[in-house]
Amino acid sequence: MLTERLKALTTSPVWLHTGMELEFAEDGKSKVVLQVKQELLQIHGTVHGGILATLLDAAMASAVNSVLDENLFTVTAEMKIHFTKPASGNYLIGMGEIVKHGKSLTFIKSEIFDEHGEMVAFGSGTFVNRMKKNV
Repeated sequence: MLTERLKALTTSPVWLHTGMELEFAEDGKSKVVLQVKQELLQIHGTVHGGILATLLDAAMASAVNSVLDENLFTVTAEMKIHFTKPASGNYLIGMGEIVKHGKSLTFIKSEIFDEHGEMVAFGSGTFVNRMKKNV
C-alpha cells in the first residue's frame, strides 16, 4: 500500500507523462518500471539520456520518500550519472537504495537495467531534507 506521499509523487506530471510506475518503495529501497515508448527515444532509436536521468531520479526519490518523516519533504540537490550502454527494449527498471540517511541530507544510489537484466546506467544523488511549512 502506497503512502499519501508516494501517491502524490507517482501521480505528478512527470511520472504521468513518462509512464513510470512504482513497483515498490519501502525501507529505503525502490523499484520503478518504465515502459519504453517512441516519444522517449532520441534520434538513434535508443532511450534519451534525459529520460534515463529522470528514471534514476525517480527511483532515488521513491527510496527516500519511503522513509522520510511526514513533517519533512525532500528535493534533489545533485546527481551524478554514468551511462554504460544504449538503452532499448520494451521496458527499463530503475532501482534506488539509500546509502546514508541523515537529518538534513540523504545519499542515494540508483541503477537502471534493461529487460535482459543488463545495466544501462547508474548514478548517485544527494537529497536535501526540509521541514514542511505550516507543520
